This record gives sequence, C-alpha cells and structure tokens, in this order.
Amino acid sequence: MERATDSLVPLLDAIIDEIPEPAVVEGTPQMLITSLEYSSYTGRIAVGKVTRGSLRAGQNVTLAKRDGTTMQKTRIKDLMVFEGLGKKKVDEVPCGEICAIMGIEGFEIGDTICDYENPEPLPPIAIDEPTMSMLFTINNSPFFGKDGKYVTSRHIKERLDRELEKNLALRVTPGPSADSFNVFGRGVLHLSVLIETMRREGYELQVGQPRVIVKEIDGKKCEPVEELTVDCPETCSGTVIELATKRKGTLRNMTSNGDRVRLEFDIPSRGIIGLRSNMLTATAGEAIMTHRLKDFEPWVGEIEMRTNGSIISGETGTAFAYSIDKLQDRGRFFISPMDQVYEGQVIGEHTRQNDITVNVTKAKQLTNMRASGSDDKTSIAPPEGLYARRGIGIHPGGRIRRGYAPRHAPAQDPAERNRPQTRIEIVHGSLHAGSYDGCRGRRSGHHPDDRPKTLVPLLPVGLPAIFLCRADRLLQQPAFLPWWADGMAVTLMMALPVVLILTGKDRKAAPVILLNALLLGFLISVAERYLA
Repeated sequence: MERATDSLVPLLDAIIDEIPEPAVVEGTPQMLITSLEYSSYTGRIAVGKVTRGSLRAGQNVTLAKRDGTTMQKTRIKDLMVFEGLGKKKVDEVPCGEICAIMGIEGFEIGDTICDYENPEPLPPIAIDEPTMSMLFTINNSPFFGKDGKYVTSRHIKERLDRELEKNLALRVTPGPSADSFNVFGRGVLHLSVLIETMRREGYELQVGQPRVIVKEIDGKKCEPVEELTVDCPETCSGTVIELATKRKGTLRNMTSNGDRVRLEFDIPSRGIIGLRSNMLTATAGEAIMTHRLKDFEPWVGEIEMRTNGSIISGETGTAFAYSIDKLQDRGRFFISPMDQVYEGQVIGEHTRQNDITVNVTKAKQLTNMRASGSDDKTSIAPPEGLYARRGIGIHPGGRIRRGYAPRHAPAQDPAERNRPQTRIEIVHGSLHAGSYDGCRGRRSGHHPDDRPKTLVPLLPVGLPAIFLCRADRLLQQPAFLPWWADGMAVTLMMALPVVLILTGKDRKAAPVILLNALLLGFLISVAERYLA
C-alpha cells in the first residue's frame, strides 16, 4: 500500500484481487478437519475446507480416522458457513468452501469426512505436542473456600474435561492423588491462560511447579527448544543478550532497524519460564518478546532459573503497614496492608538468592511515650502484581501457589457481619490498629487516650455534703450514724451517681472515685465535729 488509510478495506480488496479462487474438483466428497469448536447445546463442531465434491445436510458420510484404517459411519446433522463474524446455516456446501459440521461424534484434528460408500481419506495434518506440564489440585491452604466458588476436585475435573473439548493441545491425566491432575500444554502462556480463565470463572485451585516434557530420541535425553525473537532498543541489546545466554540461549541472528535491534535466539523452553518479566524490567518495558516451538534437541544441562529467593510469612494473621514498612529493604512484596496471610505463604521476592521468613503480622507497640522520629508516616511501595503468568515465572521449586477467584463485594453473611473487622487509624501522628465491632458500636483494643481518669472534681460533691451533715443539727434531730461515719455516708451517696455515669466509659476510675469520696467524707466529719 502506497498511502496510509484508516480502514482495512484496501487490504480486503487486495486479497480478493490477488488470491485466486479455489479450484472446483468434482467427485466424491472430501473434507479434512483442521479445527474444532464447542457449543454447550450442540456439542463438538468440526471445521474444515471441502477439497472435493460437496456436502449436504442430512447426508450419510464416513469419518476416516487419522490412522488411515479406522472407518466410522455417521451422518451430518447441520451445515454452517462463515459469514462476517458469525455463521449462517445452509443446506449445501460446495467445493472450496470452509464450513462447520454438526452431528458428528468422536472426531479429532486430522480426521477426514469422505464418501459413505467409497471412503478416501486425506493425509492427516500434524498437531503440536505439549511441551510443559503442571500439577492442578484443590486448595488446601488456610484460606480454603474464601475466594472461589468452585473448590472441590469434582468441579476442577469437570472444568478440565470441558476444556479438552475445544483445546487441541491440552492433555489431562490423573495425578499422584485422587484430587490432583497432571495438565500438559504447549508452554507457559498456554497454561497461564487456562489458569487465569479458571480463576475469573470462580475456580479456586493450586498449581505446582511447571516442568518441561523430556523425551528420549535415539538414546539421547532431549527437551523442547524454542525460537525466541526479541525486539528492543539498541542501548538494551547487551542486557537482553546477557539474560538470554544465562538461560542457555544461543544467538542466531541480529539485525538493526534504526534505533531498535531484532535478536533471534534458540533457547530451551525451561529458560523462557520467568524470562519475560525480567526482560521487561531490564529494558524499561520496551522489549517485545515472541517465541514458538522449534524442535526437541539434546538436553543442555542445568539452567539458573531464579536469582532471587522468596519472602515467606512466618505467622498467620493480618499484615500491618508497620511491619511491611520495616521490611521493604528485604525485597518486593505481593501483599498490601490489612491483607490476610498464613504461615508458609510466599508474600514477596527477596533481594538475595536465599529464602527468608518474616513476620508481617507484628503491630506497633502502643505506649504513652512520644519521641521524635518514632511516629513517622509510613511510606509503602505498591505491591507487585501477581497474575498467573508472572506467578508461574517466580514459582519457587517445590512450593505451590494459589489460583483464586477475583475479589468482589458479595452480600455479607450475617455470621460475617457480626465478626469484628480490623482497620487502621491515625491518632496523634501514630499508626494504631484496633478491632471495631460494627454491630454493637463497641470498641475493643487500647488507645493512648484510654487512661484511668483518676483526677475527679470532688469539690462540688463535698460542698453539698457539708450542708447535709449540718442539716440534722439545724433541725435539732438526733444523729443516726456515728460522728465519723456521718460525712462519709453523705459523700458516698453524692459520689454514687458520678460513679454510675463514668462506669460505662472508664471502669478503672470507679474504685478511685469511691475511695476519694470516703476519704473526703471522713475529713468532713472530723472538721464538722471540731468546728461544732
């Protein structure tokens, strides 16, 4: 195209003008199944191009398997052709047309639909074999059932069986236990897309460490090797070459185009695990990386997969900003403050090669003391996104990470509504955590201002008490109590309402108020006797 356009119409017109129409071949029908689709209403749908003859709805045909010997008699139920972005139902499909056939059972990619009486199968096409496997099992962590809707092994098996109906390269075999499954795919991207799709659909599961499929060819141990192409700025080419060669990659070609460079490598599939995130970090996000399977080649030896260890939670509880802030120099975290963690959970990536166990559930100790610098505002870096593909890349050997449903806001259960929720507040420049019970409006936990109110204004209580102690004398009535207990009884009665009012706010102040009232009453009695 000589000039830029804002539509694809010139490209589509060029396809019609330059690409010849398919030749019409007369004879018995032949169609090679090259793809498949799946519908929950009609089941599996065979897709392919009619290379000879024509097909009609309701026609009896023979399904020739890819082995060339197995012949299965069947019948076409419906025929559909592709029109635009959808399909259109038709009665007959001529030679050269791509169509979708419904009603045929037990077909696979590479099978041939041919004549009922005289079947002539076509040469089958090759299907890319799986190159990597992962272990799928139920989630048995302490957070079981909190994030996902489908959590049992039956749900996982049914979902994997449905995926087999439309995913050509996927293979599933029973795992070492009854609730685990070995899932085989074409690579990291293939398996990570499946994990992310299941996570978004509400499935909660655990996945094991990705492993490449090793074959023995001519007595030699062989592994899958892929062709890796990286398009990056010229200034970052040295870093990209270093990252690829560390993972046993071999540079095959290097071409320049302006200020960008295209690098082509042959690299084992093991070396691609986790390479993309490191590549984007080293090139400031400007690298474009693509790869595809080349062949199985001899084993190249051990590869240094990860240069960083893991940060592991040593306690079960709630992660606090105070602890995360103090541990930020140890590495990057995958969690945020107030997230729930359990013992043994991988919560971050260590800056060094070894793993480290930390306690992010430790809260700040609350005291009445204040010092310069002790109440500084915390500054926490945003957590690293732990999506499925990156999680597989940083997967530590032998550990298991969780795949879980996205967090949403469902209607709270009454039992959950009565559970105290933890929150963080700022008081006098300090970070404090307390548990708040929203139903009863009561606060549990301590606060720097929750000190006993020992200084009580008893002077307004004592003045009316003196008047009452003198009232029986003014009225010329005999005293009912001894002289030393008269004032104590009056002040105690005057202080009792104050005690009842303050008891709901500060229980520790009540005994102090009563003792002060009794002492004041005794002093009033002594003063009244000697003044009289």
